[in-house]
Amino acid sequence: MAPWPACIPRLFSDARFSIANGGQARQILNVKPKATDDEIREAATKLVAMNNPDKGGSRYLTYKINNAREMLVGQPPEELRRPPEADASSK
Repeated sequence: MAPWPACIPRLFSDARFSIANGGQARQILNVKPKATDDEIREAATKLVAMNNPDKGGSRYLTYKINNAREMLVGQPPEELRRPPEADASSK
């Protein structure tokens, strides 16, 4: 499957696709209100792996999961933030 087009984040930036609050973000990730940042990241990682668009999963759900994680803990850890070019060159 081809990588995400640059327009995908813009398509999902519509209010219909946004996460309203931390409670909704916790529901998406299925974590408790007192979950630690590591527990939130772990839950998001598992859900993204199950919904991987390259394996037939939903890009929309992956986007919602990532937005929920970002709302609760901010950006992903550094090891998960690498440019797509780095992924392509490592293969």
